[in-house]
Amino acid sequence: MRLMNRHDPRVRRILRDLGLLSGAPLGRGNFSLVYASERPGRVIKLTADRSTARYLAAGLPGPHVPVCHRAPEIVGMLDDIDVYRIEMERLVATAAASPARRLARQVHAAHCRLRASNEVGDPARLFAHLPASLRDLMGHILQMTSLADDVGLDLAPRNMMQRADGTLVVTDPVFDRRLAGVAYRQLGSTTHGHYRSGRAFYQGVA
Repeated sequence: MRLMNRHDPRVRRILRDLGLLSGAPLGRGNFSLVYASERPGRVIKLTADRSTARYLAAGLPGPHVPVCHRAPEIVGMLDDIDVYRIEMERLVATAAASPARRLARQVHAAHCRLRASNEVGDPARLFAHLPASLRDLMGHILQMTSLADDVGLDLAPRNMMQRADGTLVVTDPVFDRRLAGVAYRQLGSTTHGHYRSGRAFYQGVA
């Protein structure tokens, strides 16, 4: 279920206000849309996920964190859920068989071990095989998720990209658990509040 779906009239209203309605997104996720910026090398990310916005605004150290050129700002709402606009560097998908792709898989494997152990564990042990800069970032991310019950961890390879120089960038390692719960309930619901729009069938977030 894509909460940030550009065929949803509420999302279309936000896109129109930002002058993005006529363009096609460069990328899309369940809670986000990414559009090209007028400035070269930058993109505009719209996300309803406040955990992602906080991660990108935190200014964490190291080369594996996306560069944000403007602090996240609220530009609209989906019912009671804020939508953030974030201007950040433009990244590309990790190339097949590249060092960045291999690193992404190693991070994901460590995450799988973390989930299997059902405990936070010691980042120095779980990520000992990674470069120090990436290991340090994992420590910051694990601390972020351990301090807030509503922040989930998702270190799947799809949530990592790379720069043109091949540097792995961890783009979306966290998510808002409450928002995910809303989306899952929305997907399974057959109650009132449904409407048709474009190609799909949606329900307003309650």
